Amino acid sequence: MLIVLLVLTAKTMLAGTKIMKYIDYVWDLTPTLIIPDKELDTDKLEWKTGDFWQVIESPHGNKMLVKVDPIVKFVLGHGNE
Repeated sequence: MLIVLLVLTAKTMLAGTKIMKYIDYVWDLTPTLIIPDKELDTDKLEWKTGDFWQVIESPHGNKMLVKVDPIVKFVLGHGNE
């Protein structure tokens, strides 16, 4: 399913710092996979191969993807794969 998203980075939303908005990006979404638009600069967002994400509910009731700290990822038993 292709969808145009307005993406708010959960990290900045939770930390109370600036929020980056990405408009007019096309993402490929399925129940098990999210493929960001090729033009999205994931290096600028500091996304790395092997990052671990968790779905949480925001205080406003919408779902958010939050990047899990590498130490928490290790403690939860997800190692460094």
